[in-house]
Parts: sequence; structure tokens; C-alpha cells
Amino acid sequence: LPRMKTYYHKYKNNLEIIGIACNENVNDWRALIEQQQLVWPQTLNGRNRLDFATKFNVDTYPTKILIDPRGNLVQYFKGETDDFYKKIELLLQH
Repeated sequence: LPRMKTYYHKYKNNLEIIGIACNENVNDWRALIEQQQLVWPQTLNGRNRLDFATKFNVDTYPTKILIDPRGNLVQYFKGETDDFYKKIELLLQH
């Protein structure tokens, strides 16, 4: 999460992050958000019948999905790798 927070603050004018937790206890989930001081929007998978894991074929955690401003899927990233952050750098270079 520290690296994700760094990228969020670095690119917050051009990047939106949405955290979707799966298989979490509501109280544990809320405590983690507070403890880690996560400032981007958070939701639990399956709340309000929105099953993001099924909709986006997520079978590995963490999974990061880049979606462009038009709503097109750019790329999936499974696990915690540098590829996700390199792709953000490439896409948001000015």
C-alpha cells in the first residue's frame, strides 16, 4: 500500500484509484482503511449486489485493472509487481 499511496498522490489529478476488498469482514476492512489512511474510494465486493470479482474475472489477489477515461480496459496486473507502476508511468508521462 505505501507504493500505491505514493502513486495516488503523485498522479491524483490524472489517476483515480478505487479499492475493492473481497472476502473481508466489514470491521476488519474499515480498520485497515483507517490504519493505512487510505484516501481513495473503497468498497467491499458484493455490496449492493455488485460482484466486481466475477464481472472482471478476478481470481488472484491483489489484482489491479487499468481502465482508460472512456471506460476501456487497458490491462490486468495480477499480484504485486512493478509492471503496474511502470505502465502508469508510461501512460501518464508529460
